[in-house]
Amino acid sequence: MNTELQELKEEVEARRELPAPAARRALREAAGVSLDGVAQAVGVSKQTVLGWESGAFSPRGANLGSYLSVLRIFRKSMSEDGAGHKEVNPKTGADT
Repeated sequence: MNTELQELKEEVEARRELPAPAARRALREAAGVSLDGVAQAVGVSKQTVLGWESGAFSPRGANLGSYLSVLRIFRKSMSEDGAGHKEVNPKTGADT
């Protein structure tokens, strides 16, 4: 498989893993992390993260991978430390 096709495949798979915008925000808030914290971790502005969480636009390219990594950390921390954290439906962002 050529490089461009492999990159396209990886981006499509990453987009499928990306939760709905409301769930992105709910995961961040449940983890107790600020917009600034996520922005610094990903290497984007606070306004960019706000746009991703509102659904105004979606992360792309390297930012998509970095943002998914951050969301995975939030999910993992919630599953390891259920005490004091809300369970969040990753598709809708609603408390479960």
